[in-house]
Amino acid sequence: MVEDDPALVERLFDAGYKAKPERAILFTIDAWDVNCSSHIVTRFAEADIAEAMATVQAKIAELEAENARLKALVAAKSP
Repeated sequence: MVEDDPALVERLFDAGYKAKPERAILFTIDAWDVNCSSHIVTRFAEADIAEAMATVQAKIAELEAENARLKALVAAKSP
């Protein structure tokens, strides 16, 4: 716990924080896994999401084109 380092405490807290921080607790991390499947929901990289969404967007475009074609076909057959 750090109580006598105002510069460190100031650096760690947001400028807009309304309370007056007086101390900080520093941890030494030996290992880090962002995707710990036991306790944390799996995270996805933006590139992975973009790749998956490209497939979905292509399917949506295909279905919209088919929908437009079918609407035109129905409109052409309507009296």
